[in-house]
Amino acid sequence: MTDETTALPMVPYGIQLQEVVVRQIRAERTATPALRSELRTNISVSGLSVGDGKGLVSLDVQTGEAHDEIFVSLVADFRYTDAFTDAQAEELLRTGMLAVLLPYAREIVHHLSMRMGIVPIILSMVAVQKEQTHEHE
Repeated sequence: MTDETTALPMVPYGIQLQEVVVRQIRAERTATPALRSELRTNISVSGLSVGDGKGLVSLDVQTGEAHDEIFVSLVADFRYTDAFTDAQAEELLRTGMLAVLLPYAREIVHHLSMRMGIVPIILSMVAVQKEQTHEHE
C-alpha cells in the first residue's frame, strides 16, 4: 500500500473565514418530562462548494430528547488565495470546517436550551479523523 498524500502548503491567512450566518433555528418543547431522557445529537455537513477563491460550507446540528428538540443550520463563507487550488481548498475545508463551525453551534444550542427552561445542553467537542481506506491484498 502506498501513501500518495500530498502536503498542502501552509500559507498564513491563505484561507480565511469571512462570516458565519445562521440559516435556520428551530426549538421545540412539547412536554415537561419529570426525568431527563437520553440526549441524542446529529451533526452533518449539508453542503460544501468551492470555486473562484470562495468556499461555502453548511453545517446542521440537531439535538434534544424525546420531548425537546433544537435544530440549528449554519452557513460559513470562506475565501482563499490563489496559493490553493480549488481541490486543496475543498480538502482543507472538508477536514477543518467542523473545528471552525462547531463552537458557533455549541453556543447557540447551549443558549437556546437555557432559554427553553430545560437542562442546558452542551455539545461535546468532536475529534475529526480523516477517512482511511483499506486495501485488500
